[in-house]
Amino acid sequence: MCGRCPTGPAVSWRLLNCPSVTGPITCHANVCGPWASTGTVGSSADKALAEAFFASLKREILPAGGWPTITQGPSGGLWGGSPVGHAYAMRVIQCVVFDVGETLVDDTREWQGWADWLGVSPHTMSALVGAVTAQGRDNADALRLVRPGLDVGEEHRARVAAGHAPELIDTDFYPDVHSALEEHRRLGFWVGVAGNQTARVGARLRELGLPADKIATSEEWGVAKPDPGFFARLVEWAPGELEEIVYVGDHPANDVVPARAAGLRTALVRRGPWGYLWADDYRGVADWVVDDLTELPQLLISS
Repeated sequence: MCGRCPTGPAVSWRLLNCPSVTGPITCHANVCGPWASTGTVGSSADKALAEAFFASLKREILPAGGWPTITQGPSGGLWGGSPVGHAYAMRVIQCVVFDVGETLVDDTREWQGWADWLGVSPHTMSALVGAVTAQGRDNADALRLVRPGLDVGEEHRARVAAGHAPELIDTDFYPDVHSALEEHRRLGFWVGVAGNQTARVGARLRELGLPADKIATSEEWGVAKPDPGFFARLVEWAPGELEEIVYVGDHPANDVVPARAAGLRTALVRRGPWGYLWADDYRGVADWVVDDLTELPQLLISS
């Protein structure tokens, strides 16, 4: 096959007419019947098989009405009720890429570490983070309010050298993270993790065995959000087309807006200072808004 044909129920048989087939073969689960070198299938028997398969999936994992009606395409192929072209069952999500801080990882220990390093109380640091969040400023500005002119990158390296930077541990992940990522993969989604983090954090995420197909950080890529270059790199890195990739994050200005501008689909999770404060303002910008990452797989499947 061409390598882009669906392999799980998360993918609604998008390529029922595979453009790369060189001879008659049989597709997964015999849903489509034989594939011809012209890329056309779609006998009435094939149509019945596809409808039966969609119906079984709907009963198993989808809310009522989750799949489109299967119709006969103009070339003889099968395609969904949405007018997206005769070579497609429907345009679906293939890849889900997650931000790290306050999306997968609770940053509480990190901010407590900064408070201790800069000599202020955790309460003061939390209040300053809240203040810059409410003003729509960068989180790092909370550190610069304590120490004006602070070079955050340089100071972070000093913390690491002094053994004062806490290492990421399993309990730093939000409780829904492992189950949500595992469910996305079970349903056939390619799962990536990419955020504004150091290479050290990226290595630690891999060491902890996070259930993801790929993990990358801004330091490894040499570009950070919200720079468009970050999302251009992400699109090269993930296997899907632009409109088949969802970027999931907590920060509207760093995650949702630039990802959408790059042509990606977006999901905003309501947690962390930015997620709670700004989620309602961006409901019309993000494709999905969730309170828990475990809500997302079913929303993506039924979209």
